[in-house]
Amino acid sequence: FEADPEWSDMAKEAHAAFMELKRKRQAEIDASISRVAETEYLYDRPYEDKKRVRVAGPFTVESVAPTRSLIVRPDGTTEDPVAKIAKDIDYGNGESYVARMIDILRRTGVKQAKKSDRIVFSSVTAWAGGRHIAAEGWTQAGDNQKSKRFAIAFGPEFGSVTRLDMKAATREAMEGGFDALLYCAFNFEAYVEEGSDSAFGKLKVLFEDREDHVYYLSLLRRYSTETEVTVCAYCLMENHVHLLVHDPKGHTPLLMKKLGVCYARHYNRKYERVGHLFQDRYQSEVIEDDGYFLAVYRYILNNPEKAGICRASDYEWSSCCRDDDPEAIADASLLHDLIGVADDYAAFLCEKDDAEYMEFEPRRHDDGWASAIIRKRLKISSGTALQTFEREERNAALRALKAEGISVRQLERLTGINRGVIQRA
Repeated sequence: FEADPEWSDMAKEAHAAFMELKRKRQAEIDASISRVAETEYLYDRPYEDKKRVRVAGPFTVESVAPTRSLIVRPDGTTEDPVAKIAKDIDYGNGESYVARMIDILRRTGVKQAKKSDRIVFSSVTAWAGGRHIAAEGWTQAGDNQKSKRFAIAFGPEFGSVTRLDMKAATREAMEGGFDALLYCAFNFEAYVEEGSDSAFGKLKVLFEDREDHVYYLSLLRRYSTETEVTVCAYCLMENHVHLLVHDPKGHTPLLMKKLGVCYARHYNRKYERVGHLFQDRYQSEVIEDDGYFLAVYRYILNNPEKAGICRASDYEWSSCCRDDDPEAIADASLLHDLIGVADDYAAFLCEKDDAEYMEFEPRRHDDGWASAIIRKRLKISSGTALQTFEREERNAALRALKAEGISVRQLERLTGINRGVIQRA
């Protein structure tokens, strides 16, 4: 650095002496390196790796069905042709991105790589049921195929859909009882599809990450001790839990209440959601003989293998093969009293039986069921069409739908009508 002109003469002389010493020292270092350092000539030595492919730009983005193209006038100004056909679109302003996308899905469906996989909708209507799902579509019923109800979500018009967006839409679709989720987007972030087969299942997801599993097991350890209920086996699946317990004092309902309340509070707080987490009250049955006890024990621990996740012995979130762990939650003493030594454990898990087990099934009266009742009873394509009815006709329809067993909350979601109006009808 240079000396400042405003410095005193003494400071300038000291600075000049320092810079001279610095240059001499650097020259000595360079000379030393030249004397002793080895010289290596670097060459580009490419080699062929057939497992890797280099892709170079420029890149282009192609659109099979562009949602908008502007007309350029001779004077240089542009005109949006979509504005001219606003009257042909049933939902709001024709310039709306969502309205345009709904119209495109009605006309063209979803084109995929194979023509035979094309999805054709018999109807696509706006859906007033949530924050992420914008529309619902019904596919045309084919030979030996039933019509499916699709939840349709739209990403940003010129942005990317993140994994969190996908999870939120999936959860909303599952709570609405849809058969499938269609996410239409300009682009998806690269990691959106990672683990999609397991992360976005048919039922509600109870465990989003490792921390959730650990927390649930900590609650199970704590409350099984407090309620004096012995856990014989457990398996935490993604959307449900299996427990095999020994409860001579009849405290199982208290255990399940404590588990449900505390875990739901944790989950809702962590993922910023409200409302019920568990679909229904837990299901239970009494085991009255040793043979069925062994069969149920085996069934619970083999759940991960049955679901195609991994071998039972490799699954982290079950009590399988944890007998030697001093911190184990499950007490396997009842099992060992029946099957004997630990060497028989692996053979025991591999045994086949013809027992019928209590399977976990989703509730039947979901939004898909309710939507079908609305269409069948009122002869309308979507619940939102109920908003166009006259007051007396609308109230009579709401009373009839409530008599069918559709809840007020479901009617509010599917019709977009205020809850108070539904309750007073």
